[in-house]
Amino acid sequence: MARTLASLSKHHAHLRALAADDRGNIALIFALLLLPVLLAIGGAVDFVRTIETRGAIQSSAELAALAAATPEALLLSENKRRERAEKAFAAHMEGRGLDDPRVTDARFTADTVAVDATAYVPTSFLKLIGMDQIEISAEVEVTIPETRVGEMVFVFDFHTPAHKHMKDGLADLIGRLTNQGADDTARIGLVPFGDVVYAGLSPAYRRPEAVDAATGKPTGESAAGAANVCLLDRPLSAALSDQLPAQANPDTLWPAILPDSGNGSNVCRHFERANASLRPLSSQHRETMAAVRDIGAMVDTWSSEARLANALALGWAVLSPTAAYEEGTRYGDPKTPKTMVVIATATPGENNPDQSVVNKHSESVGGDDVAYRNAARICDAMKARGVRIVTAIWDVNGKSFDLGEEKFVNLQHCASEDDDFVVLSRANDVRGRRIYDAVVALEPLLRRKHIVFVSR
Repeated sequence: MARTLASLSKHHAHLRALAADDRGNIALIFALLLLPVLLAIGGAVDFVRTIETRGAIQSSAELAALAAATPEALLLSENKRRERAEKAFAAHMEGRGLDDPRVTDARFTADTVAVDATAYVPTSFLKLIGMDQIEISAEVEVTIPETRVGEMVFVFDFHTPAHKHMKDGLADLIGRLTNQGADDTARIGLVPFGDVVYAGLSPAYRRPEAVDAATGKPTGESAAGAANVCLLDRPLSAALSDQLPAQANPDTLWPAILPDSGNGSNVCRHFERANASLRPLSSQHRETMAAVRDIGAMVDTWSSEARLANALALGWAVLSPTAAYEEGTRYGDPKTPKTMVVIATATPGENNPDQSVVNKHSESVGGDDVAYRNAARICDAMKARGVRIVTAIWDVNGKSFDLGEEKFVNLQHCASEDDDFVVLSRANDVRGRRIYDAVVALEPLLRRKHIVFVSR
């Protein structure tokens, strides 16, 4: 017992000495105080990374929503659009070192796309207190871009030996530009032309008395009751403007030939039988493609006397917001870029001095060169209003032609830019498929520089 008491007394003395030594207490207290400081600093580092990652998730979610709001995506089902959003989000988040980044929800209305996304940020210092990761989420909503409707009119000389291959190529070109008619982000019109343009036009914009196809003289018949007529060119002064024609000023009105005129050489009758009719701007692209394919061959022998200036003026009327057709929107609106595509043979615009009515109204008594200069002036007037022009020509008879000739210089002048003038073919095979292939091959140029698909 005495030995046990002595031993306890000895240990008690040591404990008293240890308790009296404050050096260990200070170190322990410092360690205990340092731990929350380190956790606070480490937590701040994790927190800063979380904030940075939240911004990345937010921007990735916005990109995902935009991917589901593109014109192409708007043609898809909601499931397919969600897949597009998920792929876009995953691609943008790749390599960021996050756990399970994903789109959790996607919602669609006619005007908006909303995307919810989430991801987990691995922690570093906060693991010390059992917090291995931090969840981050983002909710975004984007408005589908306001509709831009590209307006395009195809002005094309169809009554040649190659008309079948050319029109099939044009129909397929329109199909490619419009996703086979499913995409309504463009409106397209047609102006098939030759000696005349066959069109439905309000009687208010036509001369009240019909003219004879052969002589150009008034026939005494009223042109007011005919739904479709063949239009000849107005005086150049009128063609250089797209102002609304007025009955008070006959020079602003189009002279018209009746299809059922008794003249046996009535070219208008051939256009009527060939279904070669002007079509105003429309987003019904399948109908437009069908109309192109439905154009038949001319009943008589094809003529090279294609009146280009008249066709250009009527193509402008189709695009214009103020002229004889009402479908065109205002000029200068970036939402509605306007383009004219002229597809012609190497001999369009020829004027025969014997064609008195054409000479009278196109002021081109001087023949071909005057006709081409008039066409170039009409092109200048259109371009001044913001209309972009593509001119595409091919050789109709296999003969070589010199692009330095005045008519080709003027056709090149019509084009908005150098590469908007295209020689489709110079080969003597226009009855074959080469002209078809060449017309279809215009797609990249038109898609890249002219038609703008940026809308629902």
